[in-house]
Amino acid sequence: MPDCTRDTKLSIFKSPKRSIFWNGSRSGRRRPRFQFRTQRLEARFLLAGDLSPTIDPIPDLAVNEDADLQSIALSGISAGEGLPSSLRISASSQNELLVTQPAIVYQAGQPTGVVELQPTPNAHGAATIVVTVEDSGPDNDDTTLADNGVTTVSFTLNVASVNDPPTLTQPESVAFAMNSEASTVASSPTVAGRDYGELHTGSVFTSSIDLTPDGTGMIVGASGGTDTQVGYVEVYQRADELSTWTQIGQQLVGDDQTALGRAVSLNDSSTRIAISTGREVSIREFNSELDTWVPLGAPIIQPGIIASLAMNSIGDLLAIATADSGGIPRAQLHRFDGTDWQLEQDNLTMGQDVEKELESQGLQRPTVM
Repeated sequence: MPDCTRDTKLSIFKSPKRSIFWNGSRSGRRRPRFQFRTQRLEARFLLAGDLSPTIDPIPDLAVNEDADLQSIALSGISAGEGLPSSLRISASSQNELLVTQPAIVYQAGQPTGVVELQPTPNAHGAATIVVTVEDSGPDNDDTTLADNGVTTVSFTLNVASVNDPPTLTQPESVAFAMNSEASTVASSPTVAGRDYGELHTGSVFTSSIDLTPDGTGMIVGASGGTDTQVGYVEVYQRADELSTWTQIGQQLVGDDQTALGRAVSLNDSSTRIAISTGREVSIREFNSELDTWVPLGAPIIQPGIIASLAMNSIGDLLAIATADSGGIPRAQLHRFDGTDWQLEQDNLTMGQDVEKELESQGLQRPTVM
């Protein structure tokens, strides 16, 4: 904005000030003397002001989780250099997970309006809401944004957490005859095995299985039982406990050299799986774009037949239980470093090795009566 201040010098003529005194040279004679004085003063005037549109500050708002539609009053709305009819108001949320974009109820030229918003159900936290007032500027043209007048105010919406009561879907009634055998009601349709003919002769569906903690992911192995019989592995997911299981990714099929699927495990999100193939463990990761299970690092080779597998919730730590040539069970821990699986802990033994360790420490085995 150009400097619109200027110095203006004003000449002010003051009324004559009469001074009456006795002149000593003429004793006894009084003579009036008039004294005139002209004084120059400087004054500074500010010829320009703030010509932006106006809106009153908006106080913060606090509501509980799952609150209804909120209407917040806007006041003090006026135009700057633009015409009042050119005024327009908009609002935005800085946290769309908590509050989607608010709505504005406003008629151009009016000094008041309303902003409407509603928190997302079952969400809590804080969101900053920004309200913007804009006019068309001195040229009264909305499209020339450079000279448009803009004013913004903001307020905070605080949504407090509320402990919702638990819900339960009423199950269907079940009738039993007196003295009938016990039965169970399945939460989802059963996942049945498949007949693959001679290729999978001897394969036993669900010879190994693992389930995610929330019950929405499942891996099933169909091991042949011997190293010469082919096995296969499939992974399933469901939306909830009442939904149908759906296979994800391709079916993983072994060959006549490996007992694929004798031991299986998966992480909590059903995105990583571990599968035994005889004396090896194959770890795979799900590629959602290709709907395919792809290898994650090189297979982990073991000296003995793999008995069981256990993967942690993330899928970067794997426990492998095997039996060596002497029949001694052993366990190992392997961790994925982002490129390959590294041995983290070895020689977790049981049985004879534990007995030797106790003897080396001078401890006696307790006797059970």
